[in-house]
Amino acid sequence: MNAFFVYINSFLEYQEKIKNYSKHTIKSYRIDLNQCAQFLSQEFNISEPKAVHKKHLRAFLAVLKSQALENKSINRKISSIKGFYKFLTFQERQNHNPSSTINFLKEKQRNTNYFSEKELKQVDLLEIEQEDRLILELLYQCGLRISELIQLKVQNFNLDRKVLTVIGKGAKTRMIPLGNHLSTCVKNHIDQHQKAFSDHLFSLKNKQPLYPKYIYRKLQSILVFAQSSSKKTAHVLRHSFATHMLENGASLNSIQKLLGHSSLSTTEIYTHNSLVKLKKNYNLAHPRA
Repeated sequence: MNAFFVYINSFLEYQEKIKNYSKHTIKSYRIDLNQCAQFLSQEFNISEPKAVHKKHLRAFLAVLKSQALENKSINRKISSIKGFYKFLTFQERQNHNPSSTINFLKEKQRNTNYFSEKELKQVDLLEIEQEDRLILELLYQCGLRISELIQLKVQNFNLDRKVLTVIGKGAKTRMIPLGNHLSTCVKNHIDQHQKAFSDHLFSLKNKQPLYPKYIYRKLQSILVFAQSSSKKTAHVLRHSFATHMLENGASLNSIQKLLGHSSLSTTEIYTHNSLVKLKKNYNLAHPRA
């Protein structure tokens, strides 16, 4: 077996069991690294990470660029490669890191999709199952990733203090305040479903945890009326959470902490949404605009 793939499997096992990365992230890493390893084997007859130099990685990235991949997609692969080699050097399995001077590509700045506050208030008027309403409210009011929602357990909630403890990417823990109404909804859900619980706050009839496709279908059905975003997903609700917080005066630093971003630059994408709205309001209101 190509030794490269042995190292890749070791890296993925570490990310899954030690770093607690999601299955989706592990799958992405596997695809990216296997693709890179196959290219290096075919083009340069390289079968182990130690034989790789910067020129080999640049050749791989050049091929990706020639395939008209977006810079965002290429950057994901660069990130996977950097993470892989950082792991190898940290584990002292090799001395040099050929990816250390590989730079990320500049990405196009795009507006993030989000629902308007008015649209999300309309959800209150809908006749939907209480559990479905709670799922939507936790995603929007707490800015949760879909993987974080699925992993929620009763012990993550301190309803006396009205605080939710979330275990996010890389097993990083963050605390999110709960509003009075949301706290009451969570308490009612726990009281009504206590006997049916597995370990998770939400579970299927067989007591298995929910899965992403299940939640996706629920949101598609609930948010069918919303027109401001063509996508009706948990991630758009997360974007809506951040955008509405910013528009209503929250600081970038506080939003960064609530979202669980490791870098403030990731959170700064939401300032573009607010700037677009600000310019629109200025053009409508100012006599010399």
